[in-house]
Amino acid sequence: MHAPLSELRLEQWNAFVELKKLGLAKHIGVSNYNIETIKEILDADLAKPEANQVEFHPICAQVDLTRYMKENSIVPIAYSSLAPLSTWRVEEGQGGGEVLAEIKEESQFVINEIATKLNVSEARLLLRWGLQHGYGVLTRSSKPERIRGNLKFFDFEIPDKDMERLNRLDQNQAIAWASSGVNPMEAPPLK
Repeated sequence: MHAPLSELRLEQWNAFVELKKLGLAKHIGVSNYNIETIKEILDADLAKPEANQVEFHPICAQVDLTRYMKENSIVPIAYSSLAPLSTWRVEEGQGGGEVLAEIKEESQFVINEIATKLNVSEARLLLRWGLQHGYGVLTRSSKPERIRGNLKFFDFEIPDKDMERLNRLDQNQAIAWASSGVNPMEAPPLK
């Protein structure tokens, strides 16, 4: 389920559970669910999500949610891992490149400095950061050379000192949805 924005989300989740029981889905999960919306599922005695796909990068590290998912054996999957970059969504119609630019400025300096030191691209650094936090990391690009380059993040490791510098950039600030004015992680509780 892409986001917990519907008041029918428990009914929708129950339908996913039934699809799995019928053998029509091997795995079921959610996206953009926070601790409270995951607890709604658990409190309703429904099967827990196997995975939760959330925005995850140094500016939006989702520390409490990550801990909760690990405690409850829910696989964390990262999207928009490259959002802190100055080149992220800058083309007309992509929405997001200019959003929260002031928040991203300090992060871009630190990311560039560490990437240069490790002799890797900033994108590879951010993808590796997510992997070292235990996230499955989604990548995407329309350019084949970027796809190949972004998949090369298993051949290096970010040292602990640099991981800590990147971790300190956390402002728990989502960027991916900011241009739409919606933050699916702030879904209202069910009545």
